[in-house]
Amino acid sequence: MSDWSKGLMVFLLSCSLLGCGISGGNSNDTVVQQEEKAPLRLEMTQTQYTLEDKEWEWQIINETGEDYSMLYAPLLEQQKFDGSWQEVLCQAGFCGMEDPVQEVMPGSALAEWYPGLQPGVYRLSYRISIDTETKEYISAQFEIVE
Repeated sequence: MSDWSKGLMVFLLSCSLLGCGISGGNSNDTVVQQEEKAPLRLEMTQTQYTLEDKEWEWQIINETGEDYSMLYAPLLEQQKFDGSWQEVLCQAGFCGMEDPVQEVMPGSALAEWYPGLQPGVYRLSYRISIDTETKEYISAQFEIVE
């Protein structure tokens, strides 16, 4: 194999390794993979709240360019030890009218709607109407600590 072929092979191998996120260096190097975000999503403003926090702020991000509406009736679930989700009973009442979803739509859910919360991982969801017949839920997870 000629010198230029060996050089080309080393170059291609290096490019392949970099493309896969593998880097040389010491053992403290980390590879950060960015999670792809859905164009229509719910994001919590914090990943962790305490039992003393009175509300959990969120925002809906709509980067689809489409018009959707949402039912402002939060669904809160707590993650069980086996990884499944159990709905947390909500003590608040909601009117059932849908609101249009803008590009960025801030909001919050109040902790008082869910008495007796315990530390754990939670999932907050809202129903989105894609069209008159199609309904989907968008969700975000957060943790409640003492």
